[in-house]
Amino acid sequence: MARNSVKYWERISSVYAGYLKKNKKCYNELCKEIKENLEPGMLVLELSCGSGMITKKLADSVLEWTATDPSPKNLQNARKLYRKNKGRGTNFRIESFGSIKYESSTFDAVVLPNALQVMEAPDKALKEICRVLRPGGMIIAPTFVFDRDYSIAQTIKMNVTGFKMKNKWTSDELAEFVEKYGFIVETQHLIEGKPVDECLIVAKKKTARDSVKEGGKTVIGSLINLASKK
Repeated sequence: MARNSVKYWERISSVYAGYLKKNKKCYNELCKEIKENLEPGMLVLELSCGSGMITKKLADSVLEWTATDPSPKNLQNARKLYRKNKGRGTNFRIESFGSIKYESSTFDAVVLPNALQVMEAPDKALKEICRVLRPGGMIIAPTFVFDRDYSIAQTIKMNVTGFKMKNKWTSDELAEFVEKYGFIVETQHLIEGKPVDECLIVAKKKTARDSVKEGGKTVIGSLINLASKK
């Protein structure tokens, strides 16, 4: 991974950590809702763990939590924060988004906190996430969204402080984007934050049964259309 890319994720991590500290209500609500979708026996992969704010809150809720980030510095900070919080142990490793170094169907859930909106290629990340998830596994992806209009002053402030978005979705657009890559969105919840709101997306990886159901609906829809034309 290029050095400038690593530096970029270190800067994003610093900005996001500050965002969570200033938005405690949003942070607590976010962690609460993520936890509600986790089970004790799960194997969970966290991508873009940054400074470890999500890791320290949730890692001990499951059987195994693997926190990853492109930056060694971010991982070092996340490990320190987690141990300071008396975490009982989790895995920390360097990992990129476009080529995840795990076998297919490894994890029960992937947590991706506020990274999709700043990625150059979010489509590649979603394809890799879908690959490493077991059938029926979940992606949990809180993402900054633009359901409301922001003033020019707010936009400038976001850019200056590091909240420069490469992908500006509304909640509905985000859900549609995620579903293009092998997922069914089950939860789409807007959480108010400053300076940007977040949409918590929880989506299930499609199973063979889901694909059969979709195929059946397509066939039925085609038959109805044919019948209506006669």
